Amino acid sequence: MATSAHAQTASGTISVSLNILAACAVNGGNSAATMGRIGTIAFADQSGVFGNADATMVAQGSTNAVTVLCTPGLAPKVTVGAGANDAGNVRQLAYLGQTVAYRLYTDASRQDEITIGRQISLGTAATSALTLPIFARASSNGLALPAGHLYRHGAGDAQLVAAVRAVRTFFALSAIAGCSSGSMAETSRTFRVGAVIANGCAISADTGGSWGSIDLGSVNGVDGGAAQGSLVTAVAAGLQIDCTPGMSVTLTADNGTQPANGGRQLVHATRPADRMPYQLFANGSQTPWTSQAIALAFPIGTSRLSVPVQARAVVQRGVAAGRYSDVVRITVTW
Repeated sequence: MATSAHAQTASGTISVSLNILAACAVNGGNSAATMGRIGTIAFADQSGVFGNADATMVAQGSTNAVTVLCTPGLAPKVTVGAGANDAGNVRQLAYLGQTVAYRLYTDASRQDEITIGRQISLGTAATSALTLPIFARASSNGLALPAGHLYRHGAGDAQLVAAVRAVRTFFALSAIAGCSSGSMAETSRTFRVGAVIANGCAISADTGGSWGSIDLGSVNGVDGGAAQGSLVTAVAAGLQIDCTPGMSVTLTADNGTQPANGGRQLVHATRPADRMPYQLFANGSQTPWTSQAIALAFPIGTSRLSVPVQARAVVQRGVAAGRYSDVVRITVTW
């Protein structure tokens, strides 16, 4: 007799597991191993002599801060290391042997400096990304700096722009699990810092804004005679001109406030009808400085030139006593 078959069942279990490794991603990256460059700091164009120039790092993705997304519970720390041209524990931009000091900060008021190698704690990670804005400040420290030039190509054309060579500053990110066994993962990334040094000039002036004065002294109005004097500024003799090294400039002078017959005239302080002609001489030339331009060059390594300017007048006999004066406008063109 055949026996009947009985249905049978069997059951068991399988394991399913997923290991989540502690990790961080920067600026929306999919892994810490592909950080690349995190952003750019670009200072606005500056003249060769400038005070403080401020800029903010623009992170990849055009955000205004570095974003760090870590496994919840980690305590990420950011270390901002050295650049390529540091000197005296200060980061430097460099071009043709010239350097521009710059500093990094965590705050817009630029009080909390990110010194070289400083480690910054971002707090404990949750489900949202942590952020770190980076602000920069550069200064020429009163020095005149040469303009740099870099060719860039776009749309088939070569565009000449002023630029200094950007330096690469090391950016390291370390993430430490708040309850881990002490192991640490670290990765690094760079960002670019750059500044543009534009051509420019500055002329020393006294407290009233004048570029200097020429005193011809005193002459006996009965006997007459020759009078001459040299330009003196608040800081030195001669016209003091600071320009970006590598520049060429020209100087021109107008005919003063009361010219006559194509020449400059000194005018009596209370008797405007009483006048006397005079001439200017500049930069050691014995040719009167009238309408011609005077060319000046500032080679690399030279940022200040002192241009001597003289005035000469011949006082005729029998002129009225009193003070005679004129005002001449000098123009520097580059």
